[in-house]
Amino acid sequence: MRRFIRHPFQIPLRIYTVSAVNEKVSRTKNVTAYGMCFSSKNSLNPETIIELSIPSINPDIKMRGLVIWCKQKDDAYDIGIEFVDKENEYRARMIEQICQIKEYKLKTRNKAGRNLSDGEAAQEWIEKFAPDFPK
Repeated sequence: MRRFIRHPFQIPLRIYTVSAVNEKVSRTKNVTAYGMCFSSKNSLNPETIIELSIPSINPDIKMRGLVIWCKQKDDAYDIGIEFVDKENEYRARMIEQICQIKEYKLKTRNKAGRNLSDGEAAQEWIEKFAPDFPK
């Protein structure tokens, strides 16, 4: 049984290994307040410390994580990381909410034909879903 609820979504992600200069481009699969799973064309060894950023949300948001597992899946790898400190946990929670709002905005446009601004989507999402958003 999982300790934390995962929130699925796919957003571009940049991964940097702390001990190397190389940059990897990946896509998130899901996030909790304590960790993240993402898909990458490159494998990462467990115990590797990485820094990641999510440029589509805010290029300045960066988090550090420890690779816990790496599993090959078809022609890519699913990689699970654990955030290394409370500050990263807080940032991940904010990212979760931003991604939920972006998804709400897209669904509202596709299903209801309403083209909400970011602010309108955030306000509606907060009113409808924030009280039940997993903590």
